[in-house]
Amino acid sequence: GLVSVGGYVIVEDSNIGQIRKDLLPGPLEAIETFLAGTDEFEIDRAREKFLITFNPSGYLRRVR
Repeated sequence: GLVSVGGYVIVEDSNIGQIRKDLLPGPLEAIETFLAGTDEFEIDRAREKFLITFNPSGYLRRVR
């Protein structure tokens, strides 16, 4: 309810599990859990413009 359709939730540091396995579960796993429980958001890969990002799969656009 806090994010309107077309708006974003941005999850930062979702790359942390790729760097430090001892910090799992982390933000990427939280994204997966969140998306499994809703159909209102989808990952917007277009926001990952560069080769390297600290937020892989972390740009969640509300679609419904």
